[in-house]
Amino acid sequence: MAYRFKLNERAGKALLRTGAEQLRQALDTLGSGEAAAGIHGTRKCIKRLRALLRLARPGLEKSAYRHIETTLRDAGRTLSASRDRDVLIATATELSAGSPDLRTTLRRVCATIVPPDDASSSKPHAAVIAKARDPLQTATDDWQAL
Repeated sequence: MAYRFKLNERAGKALLRTGAEQLRQALDTLGSGEAAAGIHGTRKCIKRLRALLRLARPGLEKSAYRHIETTLRDAGRTLSASRDRDVLIATATELSAGSPDLRTTLRRVCATIVPPDDASSSKPHAAVIAKARDPLQTATDDWQAL
């Protein structure tokens, strides 16, 4: 869900409301059933939050801005490697379906990215999700303190 400012709402209140909505959505999405989709959705929320924060930067204390920005950046970075791996595997799988000549090579590439016994496991995602949850909760608390 994209954020929207209401016409009759003060800018500061709109900032706090929309940021809180995005943080809530990020946490909810992170805990959703499909781990890869949850990670992707959470990263999109973090990107929207960082854009909103940059928009509000002139009206925020420098230290508050830096703290929340750093927290959101770190949460996004925590999720980025997992997301990149998922996209790489999906792309290689799609390419191998269209080209029988590449199939063997791309399977080997995918096997080096994720060993065959881990391919269906959600353990890598679970660890990443757990690691990203804390900074998102911290950002939620800090956002409310603005």
